[in-house]
Amino acid sequence: MGVEIIKTAKETPKKKITNQDLEKFLDTTDEWITTRTGVTNRYISTHETATSLGIKACQSLFKNNCSVNKDEVGLIICATMTPDTIIPTVSANIKKALEISHCITFDVNVACSGFLYAVSIAESMMKNLNIKYSIVVGVDINSQLVDWSDRGTAVVFGDGAGAVLLSYEESKETGIISTFLDNIDDNENSLKLKNIYYKTPFNNSQNELDFFKLEMVGPKVMKFAINAINIAISSVINSSNISLEDIKYIVPHQANQRIIDAAAKNLKIPKEKFYLNINNYANTSAGSIPIALDELNKQDSLKKGDYIILVGFGGGLSFGAILLKW
Repeated sequence: MGVEIIKTAKETPKKKITNQDLEKFLDTTDEWITTRTGVTNRYISTHETATSLGIKACQSLFKNNCSVNKDEVGLIICATMTPDTIIPTVSANIKKALEISHCITFDVNVACSGFLYAVSIAESMMKNLNIKYSIVVGVDINSQLVDWSDRGTAVVFGDGAGAVLLSYEESKETGIISTFLDNIDDNENSLKLKNIYYKTPFNNSQNELDFFKLEMVGPKVMKFAINAINIAISSVINSSNISLEDIKYIVPHQANQRIIDAAAKNLKIPKEKFYLNINNYANTSAGSIPIALDELNKQDSLKKGDYIILVGFGGGLSFGAILLKW
């Protein structure tokens, strides 16, 4: 232990899109969307980018009497699969905007599991390099990836950013207790997104790939996700001295209401123990867990000493969980 979350923040685009807005150009209805996904609203970028949302979320970490000076931050990791710039990285852009003099920065892409992986990496680096404070950001602009003519994917996703400020003090008895991360082969291509490969003087047109929008096979993803949640939560519980009954809240990746309901049933725990805000934000990929965590925190629902689990899953197929003492 010793690495703990001491501040949370979130940022979303200004434009809110309702299910009724989608009815205007998609073969769908509000009832169809809510019964199958649990989504009512989502925020969609009109001009915001991963960098701009990430910057604002991180700036919010240092408001409201934050005891940490920005120059004390020694590490910034951004989890995103939708960077608006590849070089410099989104994390480097955030460092520049925060006017931090010296700081390690890099981005990671593990799709919707990215935030969990980034927090785990940050924990390890903070301990190994004796970094007192670090920032982990999860942000995605999914509206750039989905096919807006495909109701199977378009209705599920939203845009947003969430950020946490981590502190490391070896003697602390709060913070991260156990972590589980894993990846299984996506043999059935249930989640797929190709990138752009341009023609060069050294290849021919047959090697040139067109840009594809996100492709998702819903039933296959759902089957994987339910099993992934069960494995990840059971793993962090089994590697600790904490029982599932001791957990105050489980903050899951906000992908689909039915996935969470099924996972809760399989784990034989009340679904109310899972904190959900998918109805207002939809699936914001790497942003979903930190956005939900910030909401939970700002509601004063988390008390010192509470045990919580962060659990997620995504493309790859990646998944994982983090058990921590607040």
